[in-house]
Amino acid sequence: YVQNLYGTPSNLIIRGTKEILVSAEGATQGCNLAMDFYGIGTMRLIHHLRKEVPDCRTSWYADDSAGAGKAKEVKDWWDKLQDLGPRLGYFPQPEKTCLIVKDPSKMDYFKSLFPDVQVTTEGHRYLGSFIGPKKATEAYPYSALIPLL
Repeated sequence: YVQNLYGTPSNLIIRGTKEILVSAEGATQGCNLAMDFYGIGTMRLIHHLRKEVPDCRTSWYADDSAGAGKAKEVKDWWDKLQDLGPRLGYFPQPEKTCLIVKDPSKMDYFKSLFPDVQVTTEGHRYLGSFIGPKKATEAYPYSALIPLL
């Protein structure tokens, strides 16, 4: 079954054109087992990171990951994620990553530690929710609704 689905690249047809895009990476769109395959592949990465950086608390949901802890722990986790991830099919995207810092006086330190990542003390949306200071967290549901009104 897996060989039939993934043994050769898939031809993706772009509606309204004669163009065909050949897809040789990732899971096939619509494959019932795609998330299972992805999860199995990602578990190796998760276990390795937990072993290497045990004090960094992590959360994973599909292809989203988050790390929390002290600066050194999170930095070690992030560096290992960027190094090992691509070898195991996981590609961290610093430009889509946000580091939430509790203490505003440490912003420059964290910006130098994580130069390719957005650093904020204001909080940030995460998986349809919000992580950050209490005031911003309480305001988030209302700010998300305003465009709908």
